[in-house]
Amino acid sequence: MGVDVYLKNLKPILLLFCTIYFPLLIILSALNPENQNNPSGLFLAFFVVVSIVIGLASLTIT
Repeated sequence: MGVDVYLKNLKPILLLFCTIYFPLLIILSALNPENQNNPSGLFLAFFVVVSIVIGLASLTIT
């Protein structure tokens, strides 16, 4: 019962995080010239994929 309450409280935070923070992060990292030709792009891509999965999972929580 406590886990359900925790997940319901976490859902708006996940939605806000996935819809606002990640596009902003991608735009800012793309505009930063220091990040070009840097292997940290793989980490960013992994981070985005994980965020999309978490966002979709948070949408399915009722």
